[in-house]
This record gives sequence, structure tokens and C-alpha cells, in this order.
Amino acid sequence: MSEYLTSVCTRMGISIQPVRLRTGRDKGPIERSLRLARFLPQIAQGGTDVLTAICLLAEYLYEQAVPIDYARRRTLNGNRLLPEVTWLMICDETGMHPEDHYRLPAVRRFLYQRMTGSDLYSPSRSLNLDSSSRSQAMPVILTAPLLDALDRHAADYLTLHDITEPVTWSPPLALVDHLDLPGRGLILPDTTEAAMLMQTRRMSPTATARALGTSPECLRLAFETRQ
Repeated sequence: MSEYLTSVCTRMGISIQPVRLRTGRDKGPIERSLRLARFLPQIAQGGTDVLTAICLLAEYLYEQAVPIDYARRRTLNGNRLLPEVTWLMICDETGMHPEDHYRLPAVRRFLYQRMTGSDLYSPSRSLNLDSSSRSQAMPVILTAPLLDALDRHAADYLTLHDITEPVTWSPPLALVDHLDLPGRGLILPDTTEAAMLMQTRRMSPTATARALGTSPECLRLAFETRQ
């Protein structure tokens, strides 16, 4: 392990013993894969449980088989994802106006990122999330029926390319349930009321969050985690 990571872990009271006893692997692979050294000062502000959570998740990914081959997905031609005729059918099915807030290219870019963890316009096809304001706000304007329809199309698109994997996947949150992490007990805004403000009053996500007395980040989280 690097001296920097060792010293910071020591100051934070985090064990730097091997992750598992009597094995040749320690936290070195985790440090290399996550490049924690760059972000430790910020992580430290969240308390020791934040780094513990990262280590637990990294160890889980290191030991368990991930059901998605992201490298293979990033070789697919994303420009053929969500053709216009399919998009118009989805809009008609879900009651979404084709030009409400976002046109087809933005939705296609969002769906590609959701499937691959990479930006549609990234030439490297590496882990490179689109940081444009439109894509970051996409979860706010997506209704549950629209997202379900997009996921069904994504599943059909993967099947067409002989890929039998779930559209999305994440490690079980039960791994970190016992930790005291920032955001526990956070009260999220009502997505039904938020959607009404954006659809009937044509309010932006930022204006909607302000009207509901919350932040744009909390509003986006509410839409991403809604059932």
C-alpha cells in the first residue's frame, strides 16, 4: 500500500491489515482499482464508515462474478440504440410528448449510459459518464412507465446482439446496512407533486426543487429510487 493511504488510514483509525487473513491479497488491489489516494481527503470528511463501505463493495466486486460484461457492451454501436420509430411508439404508449424537455438524442445518450456505464460519445468506450446538465437531469423527467419501456427496449437490444444479461445491476446494499453513512434517514420529496409541477407548470427541475424546499440532488435521488 502507498505511504499516503497508510498514513491517512492510520489517522482515521481504519485497519490496514489484510482484508482476509492468510491470503496473499490485501487492500492493495482495492487501492489500485478505486484510486482512493486522490479522494481520501474528501472521503475522510464523511467519517470512517464511508471508506469502510467502499472497501466492502470493492471486495465484493473482486470476489463475486458480476452478471454484466460492460466491456463487451461498450463495443456495441450505440447510435443504433432506440431508433426514432421506436421512440415515437414508446412516447405514444406512455403519454410522453416526443419533445417534452428532451429530444431523442438526449434519451438515447441516457439509455446508453444506463446500459454501459459509459458515454455514448466517448471514443475510448471506457468508464466515462456523461456530465452534461441534460443527462444529469434525465431521471427527473422520466416517468416510471417511460423508464420501464426504455428498459424493455434495452433488453430487446441486448438480446438482438446475443447478450442475455440484466439491463442494470448493482451490488446488494445489505453489505453496508450496518454502517453509519451520510444520508441515512434522508426525507425525500414527493415525486408525484414534483412531476405535477414540472409537467403542468413547466417548471425546471431546479425551480421544482426550490418550490418543494429541497435541493436538485435530493429531487433527482427521489426520482431514481422511486418504486
